[in-house]
Amino acid sequence: MKEFFKRYLSVGLALLLVLSVAFSGSAAPAAESTIATGYTRAEDVVYYQSGNYIANWGAREEECVFLSMYAASFYSGENTYAAFSQMDGESGQTSSPNSELYNALQDFMVSKHHTQTSYGETRYQYMYTDCVRNDTTKFSSFYSGTLHSSTWDKGKTWNREHTWPASKCPTGTHDNSARGESTDIMMLRPTLSSENG
Repeated sequence: MKEFFKRYLSVGLALLLVLSVAFSGSAAPAAESTIATGYTRAEDVVYYQSGNYIANWGAREEECVFLSMYAASFYSGENTYAAFSQMDGESGQTSSPNSELYNALQDFMVSKHHTQTSYGETRYQYMYTDCVRNDTTKFSSFYSGTLHSSTWDKGKTWNREHTWPASKCPTGTHDNSARGESTDIMMLRPTLSSENG
């Protein structure tokens, strides 16, 4: 249950922590993206908002020492780590989608989303989730940290990679429905085509 909980709660948290933490890959990041923002309190953050989206204001490999004001308000009341950690959960591919914890986390995430997207639409969100220090003109490649234009060019120079193999996803969760992992912005990450081969 602990592994299951860690995985699915981390996916839920990451949906909003995108606002406050940058993502690290396995290769050395581009030098430009490693400059820390220097923020130490949520109240000091300058947020860039465009419609329903708030850009990632963090820098790659910068340590997150607080939740953004959005994340802090999102995970409150009955929707806290303490509450979720008391629920029964399973970690098997076939048993986890039937567990109390899995369904509570799914219901929570779906009910809190103001905008739900399809697999195809996720490519237009990386300018917010994987940018560096509010610069929505570029994204940081998941594998290398290389900064690249966030304009979609039909996969010529960049595409998307699943962070967890579809074959390892719980049965029935890897699909294009609102509850499927193919629509999860944390499951799909932007990569340069040359790195994702």
